Amino acid sequence: MQDEHERKGWTKVKRGVFPGNLRSRRKGRGLTQAVLAAQLHTTQSRVSEWEHGKSQPSLEQFRLLAEILDVSMTVLLLGAGEGV
Repeated sequence: MQDEHERKGWTKVKRGVFPGNLRSRRKGRGLTQAVLAAQLHTTQSRVSEWEHGKSQPSLEQFRLLAEILDVSMTVLLLGAGEGV
């Protein structure tokens, strides 16, 4: 039987920080999901899926997301400090 710390750690890995980072940074830039989707040539529902952790963007979309949101890919993905 897994100990509680292992289970909590796995949940954290599965959920990750990307969905929350994406949402907060998008809102911080004053962008709606629809506007961001248009810039990425995708749909608003796809952006919503990313923000809810139901799917992930392609590598090219991820690169564009980082550019649009003016943040490094590392910070967007891992939630590391701005100095990374």
